[in-house]
Amino acid sequence: MTEPCRDRRDPIQELLDGELAGPARAELEAHLVDCAGCRAYQAGMAGLFGRLDEALRLPGPSPELDPAPPVVVPFRPRQP
Repeated sequence: MTEPCRDRRDPIQELLDGELAGPARAELEAHLVDCAGCRAYQAGMAGLFGRLDEALRLPGPSPELDPAPPVVVPFRPRQP
């Protein structure tokens, strides 16, 4: 990526996070059309974010763990 585009890194990350809107988003999208370095950075960050999402995704509970609802036993006081 060229040196003048270093100031685009944070906005590119904001764009990928869905946090960039309005004129700032339009201006960045116009810049990405003309700047191959920033497009490459955007693609690399999108791939990294995708891999992180996959790695951090927690699996759901296994159906083998406890398929039946818990049994509730009513309390009965001891008799003397």
